[in-house]
Amino acid sequence: MAIESSVDEVYSNSPVVLITGCSTGLGRALVLEAASQRLRVIATARKISTIENLRAPNITVLTLDVTASTSQLEEFANKALKVFGQVDILINNAGYPIAGALEEVSSDQTLAIFKTNFFGSLNVANVFLPHFRARRSGTIINISSMMPYVSTPGSGSYTATKAALDSITQVWAHELAPLKIKVMGVSLGFTRTELLGSNLSTVENTVKNPIPDYANVRAFHEQVRALHGHEPNDVQKVAKRILDVVLTHDELPVMFPLGNDAVTSADEYLNQRRSEFEKWKELGMGVDADKDV
Repeated sequence: MAIESSVDEVYSNSPVVLITGCSTGLGRALVLEAASQRLRVIATARKISTIENLRAPNITVLTLDVTASTSQLEEFANKALKVFGQVDILINNAGYPIAGALEEVSSDQTLAIFKTNFFGSLNVANVFLPHFRARRSGTIINISSMMPYVSTPGSGSYTATKAALDSITQVWAHELAPLKIKVMGVSLGFTRTELLGSNLSTVENTVKNPIPDYANVRAFHEQVRALHGHEPNDVQKVAKRILDVVLTHDELPVMFPLGNDAVTSADEYLNQRRSEFEKWKELGMGVDADKDV
């Protein structure tokens, strides 16, 4: 794995950010925004040919498959740390969607999307945590989704990966705070990228026999297709907001809904959960074990 970097003195004291999944969309936008803010950037993708044109005095490009083995990821981390001598911010962005009813999406497909969207973020972070712990410094940003707030028909497998990612984000926030390592999850709203376009796998092109009964899932697919190209959030503004929050706040939110649609969905979700909780909380109480005599 070749490593090439040429960093002018103007960048020598700036934070180093490593970003996964930089070939298109938000990952690429984050690279460009970070570079414009004079950060030192390590941009990664499975195929380095897709990010070669990102090379710049403060941008190094490296090959990274987030589904690689632990030993391969450890080797990658060692090489990445040699580029600038440190990594200050890790942004776990690599991921992809799949649309289909839970019954339609095969177990192999479900395992594959978890391997990238969930275990990819978990495993990449884990190989950089020894570096962060040794320095008592570092920031992990997990790019999640607003989908766990809305749980629409046909989004189950993708939503499950993001809900799992949100869970470890919250656990990490508690585990790593004493070590002065910050963690933030971004619950991203619909953003104008290829996520809903060429990156979207649907049962129509991945399953031989879609189940006719799931008309509501087909309707969801049509809504998604219609939304592509008209998503409400601008990817460059999203990238800028993420980096601005990370770089200008000493304290970060554990979960950060980003985009008007995400903020609205999060607010509605929390209100619904509170209403449901109040309705059923009495039945959830009163099952204490008898006191020992």
